[in-house]
Amino acid sequence: MLDLIIKNGTVINADGEKKCDVAIKDGKIVALGMSDYFPEAKQSIDATGQYVMPGFIDSHVHVNLKMGNNQSLDSFKEASIAAAHGGVTTMIDFAVPYGDETPLQGIERRMKEAQDDSFIDYSFHACYTQKHEKDLGEIEDIISGGVPTVKMFTTYKDVVQIEKNTILDILKQLQLHNGMALFHAENNEIIEAETNRLVRQGKTGPEFHPISRPPISEVEAIYSLASLIQLTNAPSLFVHVTTKEAIEVFRKKITGVPIYTETCPHYLALTDESYSHRNGENYICSPPIRSEAAREELWGMMDEGLIDIVNSDHSAFNLEQKQAHRNNFPNVPNGLPGIETTGLILFSEGVINRGLQLRKFVDVMSTKTAKLMGLYPHKGYIGVGSDADIVIFDPKPSYRLTTNHLHMQTDYTPFDGMNVTGKVSMTIKSGNILVENDTFNEQARMGRFLKRRLSLS
Repeated sequence: MLDLIIKNGTVINADGEKKCDVAIKDGKIVALGMSDYFPEAKQSIDATGQYVMPGFIDSHVHVNLKMGNNQSLDSFKEASIAAAHGGVTTMIDFAVPYGDETPLQGIERRMKEAQDDSFIDYSFHACYTQKHEKDLGEIEDIISGGVPTVKMFTTYKDVVQIEKNTILDILKQLQLHNGMALFHAENNEIIEAETNRLVRQGKTGPEFHPISRPPISEVEAIYSLASLIQLTNAPSLFVHVTTKEAIEVFRKKITGVPIYTETCPHYLALTDESYSHRNGENYICSPPIRSEAAREELWGMMDEGLIDIVNSDHSAFNLEQKQAHRNNFPNVPNGLPGIETTGLILFSEGVINRGLQLRKFVDVMSTKTAKLMGLYPHKGYIGVGSDADIVIFDPKPSYRLTTNHLHMQTDYTPFDGMNVTGKVSMTIKSGNILVENDTFNEQARMGRFLKRRLSLS
């Protein structure tokens, strides 16, 4: 007997779509076709008029993260519940080492934090800073332990910034041991100079945040890193890309250099006018939200295939934390809450408002992420043998989004007041229903740590 059958929906994969039923047993998809030919099932779900998609994968979240004097507010349990409401069935967080920890020790600590505390599956990225030059030998063990991705920052001096000589050494190790780099690419010298100039002039309101981190700071860092990537041929992902001005770097993947790109929903849906609003500090993130022209260029890159994945860059700060430094932008906590809203915003803004193809939506929200992160085809695909991680998405509801709709551990959303279309009606992980009609199943099984192995070729 089957555990579950999903009937009458339209299955959307990155390689196409079709009307068919989905059979699930023991946490796996075991058949696609007409349910008349399936064995009986313990439970049947009618998905008439809805899309049946692989569970979304958010490979850029910050749960319970301390950065400087700021700390995000959610636990893995709380973040996973919010994620499930948004159709996310897998998240990948960051193991930023604290104090004297090595990168491997940072991973071990984060794994203990998440164990038996997340309702969705999870993994981590290793993180290297300048003080970890002596720990390069850990990279082979980190990768063999199932964490093949390493995050590096070219900004936030004296916190997490890393210098180019160490980046080069890490890239060589990643190429040797089948790993991939993730880069937060902004030029710290430009940012420090611009920030200091603005502060001297008394220009410290949130409207000056995007001026302090101009597009050239991102472009310069991307081009500088691209030369190291080309030299080592180490696969590399530029996270939260906001500008088209480095487009020649992004096109290098077409000519064989393994460069990939991520952007986030706030860069696709909002503009830098947000910083001039009454509560402009609520939108402070880095890189900043850019101009309307830059937003349109990002959508053009999406159409051209130069944006590979879309992730939230979720950081659950609340209004009190944001507003404590509202007139001193350098001290406002960097980051926006979004683990629950990425799929909704991309569907509404992309599929409904801009004609983004459904298969492209699934690709950037799930399939391509699964491939880049070493999770495919168990994740990111509705097919026989894949994990039964499934989102049933109703494309019909239209409403005005407010914080009251959401479940994240914060009291605001940067998308508050936006008119949206679409809604997650059910989230299924490993064949178990996590969310049904906005109700979370408190008896659901906990998620598991995913050991990943890259297979980008």
